[in-house]
Amino acid sequence: LPQSGQTAAITGDAAATGDYSNGNAKFTNIAISSGSGDIWNGDVTIESGTAGNQNGNNYIVSQSEINITGDGSLTIDIQDEAAVSTQGLLIAGYGQKLDLDIGTISVLNGTLNINDAGSDNASGTVTVEANTIAIGGNSTDGTTAFLNLTGADKGTTLGRKADDKQSGSEISVLEGGLLNMKGSGASGTTILGNTLTIATGGVMLTDTGAKNIVETDNFTVENGAFKVISGADAVGETFQGHTATVQSGGNFLVGQSGTWTIADTPDKTTDDDEITTHVTFENGSNVQVGGQIVVSGGLLTIESGAGLHATTAPSSNLSGSIVVAENGNNQGLEIDSSVLKSFLTSGDTYNAITPDAETNGYTLVESGSSDKAGSVVLKNGRLTFSDQSVKLSDF
Repeated sequence: LPQSGQTAAITGDAAATGDYSNGNAKFTNIAISSGSGDIWNGDVTIESGTAGNQNGNNYIVSQSEINITGDGSLTIDIQDEAAVSTQGLLIAGYGQKLDLDIGTISVLNGTLNINDAGSDNASGTVTVEANTIAIGGNSTDGTTAFLNLTGADKGTTLGRKADDKQSGSEISVLEGGLLNMKGSGASGTTILGNTLTIATGGVMLTDTGAKNIVETDNFTVENGAFKVISGADAVGETFQGHTATVQSGGNFLVGQSGTWTIADTPDKTTDDDEITTHVTFENGSNVQVGGQIVVSGGLLTIESGAGLHATTAPSSNLSGSIVVAENGNNQGLEIDSSVLKSFLTSGDTYNAITPDAETNGYTLVESGSSDKAGSVVLKNGRLTFSDQSVKLSDF
């Protein structure tokens, strides 16, 4: 591993020497299968090589326990534009615990796969932390940067929460970037950090399985961005951070068979007071509900002018619905009456979020239409109208 002042380029060139004599070295590939206590203070850039198992080129896999720390950087910048979805780096738990904690991780072009199981099905807990983690930002023409977080048995974690020793991670998905959470089984996937920002052109996708947790102080879906939860199988994600906001122009989809749950954060203030989770869909946001949004703790606020659309007709499994299952002060659903009335009425139009096979991502289709009427279900729940005057006859 490079140390302070040293850089390592992974080029795939078999003639690379790995000579650090002038501080800058080139290597054929990166292959680490042990190394508890190793220090990573330099800069590594991966330009070529398959992000596969140990039969691939580039990997960090824990055949014995791995604990790598430092303030160095990892950059994935694959030079072959046709290979960005297959080349990059694999970080996987091959039966042992793996912890990687460095300064910066940036996926510009290419793929970072983080798995809790290797090709031999041996599984180990995997945690990948950095002060800043960025996916995308180097392309305006389709999706070129991928971070796939997969957890089934022992679980995978991306990012860290702040403590007395370290700051929390700042995580961002930028234009051309895709962050994919694929959690199932007992442990699944977890994202921790100070901030998680899905910026213009970025996509966050939750698919396969029902064990995905986001626990951040601030989770923001910015103007023109996507926050996508979808999948043919039952898909679930829980947000139990402090605040989450879908801004004006931001797009948020809970696909059919999907469930997005708002839960109380486990954190407290320094004075040991409880912190309430608060999610806001702002004026001008585009929220599509094919499955369920469940408020099991905290407060969901849907502002006047927010676009709230049902994309699946209500049925026995509560598809196309907002379910309020928690009662308490400042908890439940707070909504503008005109937004609620529109949600409960069929025939509205919206910008549809649809898969885009050509870019391996998701895109907006202007003026999609829905003939579906949504529903709101109160289970020990609390519904508050934010406007001053409400005609109950409208409902």
